[in-house]
Amino acid sequence: MKKIFFFLLIGSWLLSCENTPPQNEPKAKPVAKTELTPNARVELRIEGMVCKMGCGGAIRKELMNSGGVARVEVDFKEDQKFQRVVAHFDSTKIDTDAIKSKIEATNDGQFNVLEARRINQGH
Repeated sequence: MKKIFFFLLIGSWLLSCENTPPQNEPKAKPVAKTELTPNARVELRIEGMVCKMGCGGAIRKELMNSGGVARVEVDFKEDQKFQRVVAHFDSTKIDTDAIKSKIEATNDGQFNVLEARRINQGH
């Protein structure tokens, strides 16, 4: 009899727990990606890169999050003093100096831009 009473007590306790749905928490609004119209390119020669995936990925991520760069190409060749990176960007949103500064600030200043040569998109 004690066992039945115990199970009934536990069962009623479990059933009496209020099953309330979670509070309506404000949902983060998705960040709207604005369409970029790349109208310029810059070819950068960068010193300090040791791999395409890690270093190239860090540079790509930083530039793509800048709000003005539409595409980044990393041409990594092992055992070269510098690596070539091409950024396709909207010159109304970001300029070559800002791109260079973003790269040099990436990974706590690991990279040094030796040269930045702007190329018009149509060429």
